[in-house]
Formats: sequence, structure tokens, C-alpha cells
Amino acid sequence: IGDASGISVIPSMMVSEEDGVVRNFVGSEDILEYLSSKFGPRNPIVDSNDDEIKKRVVDLGRGQDVAGCALSEATPRPVKPLILYSYEGNQFCRLVREVLCELDIPYRLVSSGKGSQQRAELAQVSGSTQCPYLVDPNTKLQMAESKAIIEYLYQKYAIYTPPNK
Repeated sequence: IGDASGISVIPSMMVSEEDGVVRNFVGSEDILEYLSSKFGPRNPIVDSNDDEIKKRVVDLGRGQDVAGCALSEATPRPVKPLILYSYEGNQFCRLVREVLCELDIPYRLVSSGKGSQQRAELAQVSGSTQCPYLVDPNTKLQMAESKAIIEYLYQKYAIYTPPNK
């Protein structure tokens, strides 16, 4: 998705409204403004005894910084953004999103959780509704399984192979 001049802007978000109208939001400010107007202000309540919160604290910094293996000028870069079918709350989808961020790979996130309008698109593209599912328009590769996706991302778009291959 691009701005008024046609230049691609990341992040961007497309929303299919209930009335069938598709709206585009460009840049984090527009996206956050829309989400706040649609769902109201976010006031999370955190229970310090919540095991899920404790597990997430361990990975708190993951995906926050670009990995050194993605910073070299010798690192291959995709020409077109990758497409990731994913949904919140799935640990395997989260791992793939974190690696995409760590490797500084531009991608379009298609939220494909149960009940989502994009779930039918995922089934059409992949023949399944399994997430995560990655489409790389640069190589025409399409694949599921987080471990395989992560290995592919490191092999194709980094100058480093993770030690836990």
C-alpha cells in the first residue's frame, strides 16, 4: 500500500469493513487512530500471576532489533514484500513475525484467524487454513510450518544460518 504519491509505506493496513468497503491505512499513526476509533482506547489489565505473561517476558526483546546478519550490504533483499498469513495468539506465527522483523524483511501481514474474512483467501492460496503460511513473490515459494519458514528466511535473506537449524 502506498501513500498519495504511490510510494510504499510500511506499516500499512487494509481493512474490509462489514459493509464491504475496503479502507487503506498508511503509517502507524493512521493505523493506531483507526484502531482506537473502532475499538476504543486500550487499557490492558495485567495479572502478575498470569503464566502467559511470564512466558512472554522471556521473549520481550525478541524482534525488537535488526540482526547483524541482515545489516550487511551483501545481504540479499527482497524486491517485493513477502506475504505472511498469520494470527495473534499463535506462538508459531509469532516466531515467524519476529524473524521477519529481526531480518528487516518487508512483509504484508494477512490476519487469518478463525472467523476472519481472509481465512477463505488463505484456503484458496494454500489449500489449507494452516498458519503461519508464507508466500514469497520474489521466488514464487509458498510454504507452511514455522521451522521451515524460519530456515528459508535465514537461508534466503541473511548471511547467517541459525545454530539451532
